[in-house]
Amino acid sequence: GQTNVPVNLTNVLAISSGGQSLFNLALSANGTVQGWGNNSSGQTNVPATLTNVTAIAAGSSFGLAIGSQAPFVNNITASGFLNHDLAFALSGGDPDGNPLSFYVTSLPAAGVLYQSSNGSCGPAITTPNTLVTDPSAQLIFAPANGGGGSPYASFSFMANDTIYNSATAQATINVGLPAVPQFGNVLWDSANENFTLDFSGSSNATYSLWSSTNLFNWTDLGTATEAEPGLYQFIDSSVTNSPQCFYRLSAP
Repeated sequence: GQTNVPVNLTNVLAISSGGQSLFNLALSANGTVQGWGNNSSGQTNVPATLTNVTAIAAGSSFGLAIGSQAPFVNNITASGFLNHDLAFALSGGDPDGNPLSFYVTSLPAAGVLYQSSNGSCGPAITTPNTLVTDPSAQLIFAPANGGGGSPYASFSFMANDTIYNSATAQATINVGLPAVPQFGNVLWDSANENFTLDFSGSSNATYSLWSSTNLFNWTDLGTATEAEPGLYQFIDSSVTNSPQCFYRLSAP
């Protein structure tokens, strides 16, 4: 069967014969390999996952191929909060260990996608097929003011290992409200005349503190500081000699 050339074999770059010319291997321009002829040792059973081949060789009862495997990317889901920037990294790898470059291939229909610059918003990504500049493939997404949903937006991305492109994957963005905050300790500092208020909530969220003397008129004091993941603190230094003061929390 060594002269039974496969009818779909085209654009051949190289050919190698083994077993005293009893079987043949052929390398096509698209990086695939086909074998035919004597198959007593399975020497023409080309693995289905063998792609991107650049060289072949045939021995007495075996075949060899050298190639670069294509990189891959994984679908990801990132969840954030209303009116709060969301930082996340794209996911992918290369079976050969080659360094990867990531590209945003389509844009989200809502919100704005930014390059990450030392953890802060860099230039906005406004065109498809934009290279991700952060070495860790991190991006920052900013939802529209008051915008939310699950899912809220999505975009596609791919990776390149300088030789081959991966298939595309999808990043799904969920935007919602953080957990309802719960007051913890409240400490009055008589020396500095201020209240320190501690409370818990979702990590990496934005919580605002409000005060009132009559439970009717409320004043926004500002946002709390996340002292530890999920633990927040706010120091109210504007306390006056009011007979009473009430506090409440909101998100954002």
